[in-house]
Amino acid sequence: MGEKVLQLPRRRSFDVLRFAPSGRSFAIGASLVVVVGSLYALARETSMFAVRSIEVVGASPALAAEVRAELRSFDGRSLVGLNGDAVAQRVNELAAVRGSVVDRAFPHTLRIRVLPELPVAVLRRGVESWLVSARGRVIAAVPLRARSNLPRIWLPSRTAIVKGAFLSYSAWAIADS
Repeated sequence: MGEKVLQLPRRRSFDVLRFAPSGRSFAIGASLVVVVGSLYALARETSMFAVRSIEVVGASPALAAEVRAELRSFDGRSLVGLNGDAVAQRVNELAAVRGSVVDRAFPHTLRIRVLPELPVAVLRRGVESWLVSARGRVIAAVPLRARSNLPRIWLPSRTAIVKGAFLSYSAWAIADS
């Protein structure tokens, strides 16, 4: 009697090379990468997208002017290579600014959205008056009797008050005693 043998289907070898790009496709892809990289470098290093105007949104005219003055050193820099975090940090260091968001409005505008500090009281130290924010940040000096709608906080004459600085707890505790 003859034996019957079950034939299993032959396993096909997996041809990896059939998925590889052709030499022509590879050359076209590499060329596109080089062209795009060159265009990026050109845009980053030339005045093609240079900052020509600074638009400030959400601030009073006086604060907007202060922000523009602070960022004047960015005039002429490329928007492509601009470090938005560095710009925001410079703006946030201004005494009257609580926070900011930086946006590149191509081709030539740097747009800054400002969240101003909210003044909640007037600090008094002798004949000097200062606006202070809800976070305890000294915003600006103000003339006597200005902002009569805000409460007054009297501080001892030895208390140091610096524009842009945050008041320490000890300054508030001295005022309360």
